Amino acid sequence: MPPEIDPPLAPKRAHSSQMFGESISDDWFYLRDRDDPATISYLKAENDFTNQTMAPHADLETKIYEEMVARIQETDASVPVRNGDFEYYTRMEKGLQYGIHCRHALIADAAEQILLDCNELAHGQAYFSLAYDLPSPDGRVLAYAVDDDGSEVYTLRFKDLTIGTVLPEAIPNVYYSGAWSDNATFFYTTLDETKRPYRLWRHRVGSSDADVLVYEESDGRFNISIARARSGEFLFLTMDSHATSEVRYLAVRDHLGEFRALRPRVQDVEYYAEHQGRYFWIRTDEDAINFRLLRAPVDDPTEWTEVLPHREDVSIEDVDGRDRMLRGKPW
Repeated sequence: MPPEIDPPLAPKRAHSSQMFGESISDDWFYLRDRDDPATISYLKAENDFTNQTMAPHADLETKIYEEMVARIQETDASVPVRNGDFEYYTRMEKGLQYGIHCRHALIADAAEQILLDCNELAHGQAYFSLAYDLPSPDGRVLAYAVDDDGSEVYTLRFKDLTIGTVLPEAIPNVYYSGAWSDNATFFYTTLDETKRPYRLWRHRVGSSDADVLVYEESDGRFNISIARARSGEFLFLTMDSHATSEVRYLAVRDHLGEFRALRPRVQDVEYYAEHQGRYFWIRTDEDAINFRLLRAPVDDPTEWTEVLPHREDVSIEDVDGRDRMLRGKPW
């Protein structure tokens, strides 16, 4: 047996901050700073400790890894998803670490078009993660967000798919959600100093105008996210905490307008929305720990009518609408 090794201990550094009217002490607050020499020193010590502790098991690690790889189909592709005039899919190639995002037109013998080869994007980087890749409704521009340092803070870029060129604009500090409204307008979220998504912005691709701040969530308990309905007709801005949520909606044809709340937030009540046809479809846990399903007319979303009541033995986990692409129309 190898000798026991004492794990490293991060040194204390007194720090206090004010939050919600209270003073909070945190002797390890400095570890949030990735560039602090003490943080780097401690992380290196942790890595050294791990390597020394696991050294006797190196052969077993290799054996387990090789067995796992042998059971994985390394060359594979996802099921194609139709969007407008194209089918989109991601494929993997043996020996490569990241996916290759592709599409082909809905015509006979259509050639594959590579939208993003994440292996190329990751080349030379110590870390790589793709938050999303979203084609514009007409399929001519791709919005994608990349993290190359492991911070979970992404940079938003745009690629002209007609000529394969990445456009010059680059937007830092974005998070996991984004949505197109029209072929040149993209909504995205940014982070505060605690990495909480709290601001929603509107960007005009190719424009030199400053991006427009559409919404800011001032309550530190809530994160925000933006998504386009499966119908393609509405944008949903969702604010949620551990036990409370609120949804605001905006018709894509009115993307310069203001998001309106389906219902103001109520503490300890969650609700989420989807759209199809003449209705918003709403899943809520109000008086229903396992959630129930309601609908509200788009013309008057204040009138909620129950569709599926609460059941003690069944939980409604999600609600989905018919995708606009099933009718051959783009998102």
